[in-house]
Amino acid sequence: MSHYRLNNTSKYFLNSKGFRYCCKLSESEKENIYKKRFPVYKYFEFTLLEAEFTLNADSNDLIIDVMDVGGGRYAPYYFDEYGTYEPLLEIINKRIDRELKYIGATKNHDNRCRKRLFEMPISQNNKP
Repeated sequence: MSHYRLNNTSKYFLNSKGFRYCCKLSESEKENIYKKRFPVYKYFEFTLLEAEFTLNADSNDLIIDVMDVGGGRYAPYYFDEYGTYEPLLEIINKRIDRELKYIGATKNHDNRCRKRLFEMPISQNNKP
């Protein structure tokens, strides 16, 4: 997997491609975080899974998350080696790749993964 970057991060360009400024994540004046959400899997007209691009406009780094309708991360996207989700993951990845091409994202070959790590909280009861 590759990490993606956006070359043009002007406010006009990002707004024209569907990105919106995220004031919750842009806590300081030095951070300019933009987000874009779009459906990646639908059942009839109902969206079941969405992808979210999080872009740091200062560093041009693009993070990709896939979430279910409840807002939780869709685990098979992050742990694709477990289970039999290959047909669904192909649909999701094609939709994400199409959107990456639309916004003009380029691959950054610095050995970082395009998927955010799926962090699960450790329960106090699960300690050895």
